[in-house]
Amino acid sequence: AVLETINTGLFTPHRARRLGWAHQTYAEFLAALCIHEHRMSSSQIDTLLLRDDGDGARVVPQLHETAVWLASLNTEFANRLLTLEPELLLRSEVSRADPTTRMLLVSALLEQASENVLSPSTYHDVPELAKLDHPGLAKQLEPYLGRRLEHSNERELAVAIAGASSDETLERWAVTVATDEDEPHVLRLAAASAIARYGATDVKALLRPLLRVRQPGETLSDPDDQLRGFALEALWPDQLTPDELFAALIRERRSNVVGVYQSFVYQLARQTTKSMIVPGLKWIEREAPD
Repeated sequence: AVLETINTGLFTPHRARRLGWAHQTYAEFLAALCIHEHRMSSSQIDTLLLRDDGDGARVVPQLHETAVWLASLNTEFANRLLTLEPELLLRSEVSRADPTTRMLLVSALLEQASENVLSPSTYHDVPELAKLDHPGLAKQLEPYLGRRLEHSNERELAVAIAGASSDETLERWAVTVATDEDEPHVLRLAAASAIARYGATDVKALLRPLLRVRQPGETLSDPDDQLRGFALEALWPDQLTPDELFAALIRERRSNVVGVYQSFVYQLARQTTKSMIVPGLKWIEREAPD
């Protein structure tokens, strides 16, 4: 039986007579499964996975993935993480949890945002925020909807959660933030990022105003063109013609900024189709330095 296990895809040779895991994920999942199936006590789990450096118990960074797997298997530990490091639960199967658990996770995340515990990347890299949908999400985020022109970490997170939700009312509120030039720029980025990745097709279409080309002398509300990049990401190729696409492209203002707009243009150059050639040549003629 041991030989049969060794001859599976779980292992790979490291050097003479030594094997290792073919992927670290196997070890992390099996460690979590072992903890769960052996019914280790909460104190035993804490001893294995947590450490306290004086600022409260936290999961050892190298054991984050094991903790995430365990949270998916063990409700008690998931509830423990809810109070310790709720952001880790975003990487678990929280979308399968009951609505009450998702509501509690949203509350925990907003609280950590208010205490400056969460990294700003939590707001802008939103693959996991869509998991937080629950029937009462709009009501839960309502206190943040009316704070127009105010920036706070928790409002920034609320904007991103709203944009990533499947609730059209929340999505449209996020669009309002993204297209309002008086809103703080960082909030507009959080909203536009979420809508570009998760918004319904008709909601994405509402980002079109972000493509307007500024006229000489106008104040730039999007100095690095990142809002433009999110709008292009949302609308191309389904909702823009090649002519509209190139009308929305501008010559880069800064060579030291590499963001979503620059990435979009780079990818566009690698995916040129026949229908883009003529509009593209016209754009080059128009934008090329004299």
